[in-house]
This record gives sequence, C-alpha cells and structure tokens, in this order.
Amino acid sequence: MAKPAEHARRDAAPIASRAMLGAFTYGGIWQGIEPVLQLEADLGRRLDVVHWFTNWNQPYFPEMVAMAATAGRKPLISWQPHDQPVADIAAGVYDDYILS
Repeated sequence: MAKPAEHARRDAAPIASRAMLGAFTYGGIWQGIEPVLQLEADLGRRLDVVHWFTNWNQPYFPEMVAMAATAGRKPLISWQPHDQPVADIAAGVYDDYILS
C-alpha cells in the first residue's frame, strides 16, 4: 500500500502522463491496421491501446495481435463467449482452447 506522500506525488503528475488513449475502430483490427492509422492521423497522435472484439468460435490470430502492437500499441481483445457458458469457462472446460 502506498504511503500518503507517495500517493500525493503520483497524483500530482499530469493526467496525460498517466493515462492511455485507446479506441475501437469500426470493424476492429479485422479490417487491417489502416482504420487505426486513419484514426491516429485524425487525432494527431498514436493510440496507446487498440481494441477489438472476437468470439470463442474464432481461432486466435497472433498476426492481428502483432499488427495492433506495432509502434508500441497495446492490444485489448474483448473475448465474447456466445455458445460457451461462462461457468464452463471458469470450470476449465475450455482450457485447451485458451492454451492453444
């Protein structure tokens, strides 16, 4: 746990130096890096986080993660189970899928 003085110093830093900017572009990274680059050009800055959605019926695409991670961006994937009960996921039923 941070001491009060340490906490105050950390909070005194400008929010821009502590916060990250991320976005979901229409179609996500599924359409390539171009929509991300266009949004960055419109904003006048690089995104820190690139977000997209996928579901449990899709395989893992490491090339999409690599594409999103170019220039130091962090990929953020919302992984949506449609046909898989969350209780089964928590119980380990789909661990082989997760680990593959």
